[in-house]
Amino acid sequence: MYQETIDKLQEERLCEPLMRAADPSIYFQNPFLLLQLPITASDREIKKRIQKYSILGKNGAIPVLLDESGSHSFPDGIKDIELRLRKPDIRLIDEFFAFWGDSDDLISFLHSLPKTIMKSKSDDVIQEWTIMEAALASQQDSVHDSAVFAHYTALMVERLDLGKRRKNELRDFFWDRSFSLWERCIHQEETWDFMRERILARQDPRLQVEFVQRIRETLPCALSAIHLHLFIQYFRKNKKNDAEWHQTFIRRLNIPPLELEQALLSTGSTIIDRIQHGCSHIANAGRASDDWREKMETTYRQMDEPLTIVCEILPENAPLREQLCDATARAIVQSVLPRCSQNDQLPFVLSWLDRAEAWAQSGMLRKRIQENRAVVQMQMEREPCWFCQDFFSDKSTEFRRRIKPFNWEVFQAKTVLQPETVTIPRCPRCKSIHIRDRMVNGFSAATAGLLGIAGLTLLLYQSHLSAAGFFSLFILLCGLGAGIWHLRRIDFKQRHEGVRPESDFHLHPAVARLMEPHRQDSSSLREVQQKM
Repeated sequence: MYQETIDKLQEERLCEPLMRAADPSIYFQNPFLLLQLPITASDREIKKRIQKYSILGKNGAIPVLLDESGSHSFPDGIKDIELRLRKPDIRLIDEFFAFWGDSDDLISFLHSLPKTIMKSKSDDVIQEWTIMEAALASQQDSVHDSAVFAHYTALMVERLDLGKRRKNELRDFFWDRSFSLWERCIHQEETWDFMRERILARQDPRLQVEFVQRIRETLPCALSAIHLHLFIQYFRKNKKNDAEWHQTFIRRLNIPPLELEQALLSTGSTIIDRIQHGCSHIANAGRASDDWREKMETTYRQMDEPLTIVCEILPENAPLREQLCDATARAIVQSVLPRCSQNDQLPFVLSWLDRAEAWAQSGMLRKRIQENRAVVQMQMEREPCWFCQDFFSDKSTEFRRRIKPFNWEVFQAKTVLQPETVTIPRCPRCKSIHIRDRMVNGFSAATAGLLGIAGLTLLLYQSHLSAAGFFSLFILLCGLGAGIWHLRRIDFKQRHEGVRPESDFHLHPAVARLMEPHRQDSSSLREVQQKM
């Protein structure tokens, strides 16, 4: 079921190149920002700049990229930039996430910003950045460049090793600023008209004007995907403060569930695959005869992290989350229910049903798990009915009988051997059947007695009866016989198959163990009498 939802989400009209590029390194691998060239640069200019930077980069003479430690380094894959820019769709996306106006001052400021952030207070950094942003207001594409400027700075803050308080203060400002600017940019037609002009100016038949509309529709999902990338990275590195901040920020944005699901599929496809693969392994682990416990525990530990990530990211009403959690619960139930017939496995089955109930989202599945859990709990607390083996026994309906020795030598020593009470587990259904059998047998015995008395009376006094009396007695006998036959027939039809009669109690192991010594050997009884 959840595979259909995934296929449906993947069929949505998304810009796949943009979703592939939507990760925290989107700016730090941008060719125009790395080479410090405008987006209108020709192929010749790009090639010359690559050759120049390759020579200088080998000698460490030019810093163009910020690494995670806050210092600059030269990218190893700069020679692949030319190949990257030959793809028209990827180049258009790189142009979109670059500065469209005069960028020399901006790039110089961004290169010096890490040291400023590390040495200055948060308010001073924000003030300097705000002054630089105000300088963009005079440019034609100020909204777009400001959005790129704020987004670039926010991702740069993520790479720096700052204290918890300072990092959260800078995050609150730059991430809020970047999303508000991108929101304005999405609704600003001038931005997208400029993108269409770039496509028309290039005159590349591989790229159509409709591609711009796809970028526009996909941009909110791509921005969410960048946050999901950061959350997953921090979550796996056990950086709780950073992960919680991004989780709170995602929830604060009130992103639609469908958009979050699409972003998760682009950023966490391996997470979905791990859950799907784990469900398949758990469902088949119950078939193993020896080490099925170890297999389930190992597979479940591997699924715990991706399931937790899905539940932390997606809201409770997200269809993908519900279906992934329900698939996990169904796989657990499918694996452990066949083990309910083994009494030694019941505690383990009960613990796994608790896990399945915790993951289950749909009401019907949760109800089914609760019913199975109640049955397992009852099976642990009660014994199965000995007379049918289908239901569980009840203390109020259990079979009790005082067993007395019945052979002659034991009967002679009845003062020595006292009768013992044997308790046999019985369910309410079997008790009702046994009570009905007693009633039928009692009625049959009473009717047979009446028939016998009537027959005897008929034989003794048939000469004194008139024709009418004889006929009435004959009708009475036929009615009693028909009643017994009909009652027996009804009882036979209503009797459940597999239910032992009450008279089979002497086959119970407890009764057999009690009577076996007296049947085999009576010498022990004489010894007991002599000792007494």
